[in-house]
Amino acid sequence: MSPRAEQAVSAWRARRVEDRFDDDEEAFACASGDIEAGLAAIDFPEVTREDRVTFLVLAAVWQARCARAAGRYDLAFALVRYCRDRIADIEHESSRFHPRLVRRSMLGGR
Repeated sequence: MSPRAEQAVSAWRARRVEDRFDDDEEAFACASGDIEAGLAAIDFPEVTREDRVTFLVLAAVWQARCARAAGRYDLAFALVRYCRDRIADIEHESSRFHPRLVRRSMLGGR
């Protein structure tokens, strides 16, 4: 991971965890919002796809531990699933772009 990305991850992990785990939707929105904010904080050109996946794994573990410490195992599982789906999205994004380097017109066809 690049030095700037490591610094952003350290700052994200050092944030004080708020104890707003009573409302299901609010707790999930808060935790997933923190994860997305962390991803946005490491959005530098030198940050690779693997760096983003590593961040999401760390975020899933961190958020799940916080939820588990609050006795919210359902929230912990939901956050792990959320991060798993985001990792799948990132993996899929990298394979989505396939530029057309040769056009049919360049080969003499229409």
